[in-house]
This record gives sequence, C-alpha cells and structure tokens, in this order.
Amino acid sequence: YNGLGEFFYRNGIEPDYDTFINIKSTCDKDKELDVPYEGHGNLIPLGGGKDSIVSFEILKDYDNTAVVTNPKEIHYDVFKLTGAKDFLKFERTIDKELLRLNSEGYLNGHTPFSAHVAFICFLGAYLLNKKYIVLSNEGSANEATVLGTNINHQYSKSYEYEMDFNNYAKKYFKVDIKYFSLLRCLNELQIGLLFSKYEKYHKVFRSCNLGSKENPWVWCCKCPKCLFTFIILAAFLPYEKVINIFGKDLLDDEDMSKYFKELLGETEVKPFECVGTVNEVKEAMSLIAKNGIESKLVKYYKDNYDLVDPVSLKEFNNENNIDEEYLSLVRKELDKYVR
Repeated sequence: YNGLGEFFYRNGIEPDYDTFINIKSTCDKDKELDVPYEGHGNLIPLGGGKDSIVSFEILKDYDNTAVVTNPKEIHYDVFKLTGAKDFLKFERTIDKELLRLNSEGYLNGHTPFSAHVAFICFLGAYLLNKKYIVLSNEGSANEATVLGTNINHQYSKSYEYEMDFNNYAKKYFKVDIKYFSLLRCLNELQIGLLFSKYEKYHKVFRSCNLGSKENPWVWCCKCPKCLFTFIILAAFLPYEKVINIFGKDLLDDEDMSKYFKELLGETEVKPFECVGTVNEVKEAMSLIAKNGIESKLVKYYKDNYDLVDPVSLKEFNNENNIDEEYLSLVRKELDKYVR
C-alpha cells in the first residue's frame, strides 16, 4: 500500500487501506518447512551507481557476491573493480499481458521495485548460503517525496520497509538471513564524499534511470537524478572533472531550473526520483558556491539562499539495522575524511 503511494498520488487514486487488497493462501499453512541452510558472507545488490559502490568498498575485505537483475555492461565493469568473488544474475521480464493493457489505456506508473529486489535477493541468499543481504539505501531515503505526507518514491528503500521485510521473512521463511542497508547510518552528502575518493569508478558508474534504457547506458543530462548526482559530486570533486563525467555543465543549463527548484524544496513535491533531502542539496550547493563556480544555477542559489556549512557530514543516523562489526567499518571509513 505504501509502496504504491506515488502511483496513487499521480493518478488521483484514494484507496482504503483495509479494503485495498485481500491476499489468500491456498497452500497448507500448517506445513513446517525443513530448510537446510548455514549462512556466511554477503549478497550485495549492485546497481551501477555510487551507493552500492560505497558498500562494496567498505566491505572489500569480506566474502561478497554481487547480485543484479537484468545486468548491463556497466554492471560487469563495476563488478570487476569491486573485487567481489561472484556475480549472481537474475533475468526479469514484463508480462506481455501487462504491456497490452498499458497500450489500451490502463494505468501505468511507479511500482516499489526495491521490494521486488528484496524477495529476489532472499532467494539468492538462500541458494548461495549467504548470511547477509547488504543494501545501499541511505538515511535520506526515509524523507517523503510529497512533503508532509507518507508518499515516498523511495518507500521500499526506507527503514520502515526494511524492518517490515525482516519481520515478514522471519515469520514466514524461517531462514536466518538478515536484510539491511549498510549505508542507513549515512546521508547522501556523506556517501557523495566517500564516493569522490574512489576514483577508479568515476568513468564507469551510472545512476540515470532514463539513460539506462539506452545501449550503452548513458547520463541523459535531462532528468533530476542526473542533476542531483552532478550536485553531490561537484561538492567534493574538481568542477571540470564532474563536467567531464556527465559531458556538460548541468548547473549551467537553464532547462534544469525546474528540477533545481524542486530539489531545493521550493515546490510542494520533490522530484519522483531517488534523490537526497532538501537540506543535503542546500549544503552541497553551498560547498559548490564557496568554490567560486559561476554557472547559472549556482548564481541563482547565491542570489536566493544563504551559504551554509555542511553539518550533515558529521551526522550519524542511529536508526539502523546494522550489526556492530559492520557499523564500525562505516564509521572508520567516514572518519578518514570527516573530523
């Protein structure tokens, strides 16, 4: 229900929680399953973007297996750089009946893909005897997309969903596999800082969802995800290097001003994309502006906002589900660059 919040909002649907859906099981509910399993190591979803790369780098000395649904060349390129032991591939196809219905005008839109990934990863972890499913969802994913509501493009990446999934798995699957996000204790600004230090990935990583539909995967340079990623990296990397990564200066593109204002919280609704919080964007823009960058949107920011210090860099989100051993690794990595 919450995972479809964006779909309901964008299509003007107001379903009742109690009557929205009714799921009935036709199997023997009392049957006890004897599941052979002895877990070790990590199964880490590899998205191709900066977040999962940070997780692989923090856990680089551990027994890691990457998992990808419908991998592209970029995923293999990143995988080779991580040093992970194995690569688990799942293939996912869309039902032709669904495509037919869409073509006839039935509603289409955002679905909680990360929830789908959670179940696929649980199956993969069981088959490979992995102890942990290590997500790379930051604390920022908890912020609503429609401010003041529970409508969140990233709901299935939120801490609430993470805990619900673990409770569901414990109750029904009866296999001791833990599903958690290694980066839940961090925010997007901190992740951007860490990623800026992993130079070997800078030419190969991709985060743009629109660009992922192209072959090869590209930065479309027209969407809020590209703009947000540009801003987060430009806060820590030389500006010319960031322009070279994307192929253009996105903060000098007036066509991006609509998304820019949404990222800054000037509108009721943030972009329906996996982007950081309003405060994180303002802190990143302040760092960029202090570096003397004169691009059009940087000038807009300086004309309309006070420059602030990046206090988020020193935050640590204690609302997480991370074992102490792994939590100490994250702290140690962050402490290298933040004092």
